[in-house]
Amino acid sequence: MTDYSKYLIDIADIKYDRESIERVLTGFQDLDYFNKGIEIGLTEIIGDTNVGKSIFTSSLIGKAIEQHYKVGVFAGEHSLKTYKDLLYQQNAKKGEFVIVPFKDTNGNDTNIADFYVNDKAEQRINKIFNNNLYLFNVEKDERDIDTLIGTILYGYKEKGIRFWVIDNLMEIDNKASNQWQEQTGIGNKLRNVFVQNGLFGILVMHTNKNDVFRINVKNAFGSSNITNKGYRIWVLYRKDYMFVRQGQDKELDRLKQDLAKNGFDYDKCDGFIDTIKTKGNANGIIGIVYDPDTKTYKQAEKISQTEADKIYKRTTKQNSFDDILTEVEDDLDGDLPF
Repeated sequence: MTDYSKYLIDIADIKYDRESIERVLTGFQDLDYFNKGIEIGLTEIIGDTNVGKSIFTSSLIGKAIEQHYKVGVFAGEHSLKTYKDLLYQQNAKKGEFVIVPFKDTNGNDTNIADFYVNDKAEQRINKIFNNNLYLFNVEKDERDIDTLIGTILYGYKEKGIRFWVIDNLMEIDNKASNQWQEQTGIGNKLRNVFVQNGLFGILVMHTNKNDVFRINVKNAFGSSNITNKGYRIWVLYRKDYMFVRQGQDKELDRLKQDLAKNGFDYDKCDGFIDTIKTKGNANGIIGIVYDPDTKTYKQAEKISQTEADKIYKRTTKQNSFDDILTEVEDDLDGDLPF
């Protein structure tokens, strides 16, 4: 017979503390404000291919280690070696690289070369990562959610790993016939293991909505319920990958308005991080810029309130003119006299 008494707790038995909640800061000041940092539980990062999700999560790994957390990573799209190469490249500084020319099997020169960090940089980065960063062995056959959950629990109990990056959802083996149902189940299991054990989880996901200019919780994953499992959901955009299709001009202007409202100039950003769900202070979008020297993203510089007001008014005025023009077109059945 089930003992249901364990499921009912008198609120008087719960301690009330006036202490800050444990959280990991991202290093993006406004993103941390919107979300109150990364709290225990599941944070979901959504983005198209090649928008810089690996670059962004690499910075989160470094920030977590700086804050004295051990980190685990499931990097399903990479071999162990290529992911280590990627991390070391993204943590090297300008002037810390060596170029290795590639020769074909006959020893002939080619126009291909590989970039690696030099010995000095390797030693410096080793001091940061060694005994602090652990990779799930994706070269084993087992890449299912239960094996991953077991590894997360083992890592916590035996290695003290409390911050995990799962990159990405589609690389976890899907054993169910219903893809959407399986994704929801994976999200549910990950959320539970992180919450129940006081862990921080980052789940990276590719969006399947290529026709949507700006993603929200409802249109992110079609039939999948996985967005209900994340306590925080961030959408990562790369500006030169955002294609404005016919009829989406107003959406672009709204994006510029939202950025201006938060103190960012669209024209001075390389990309954006949009908080579309949070238990923190508020949803909101921030501007980011790419630093080619460190191969990382950082928050874009803030603009003055005067500059922000000008951007907001300019885009609002343009939208108002477009609305009037549309009404005239409708009245004339699209037959304008000019």
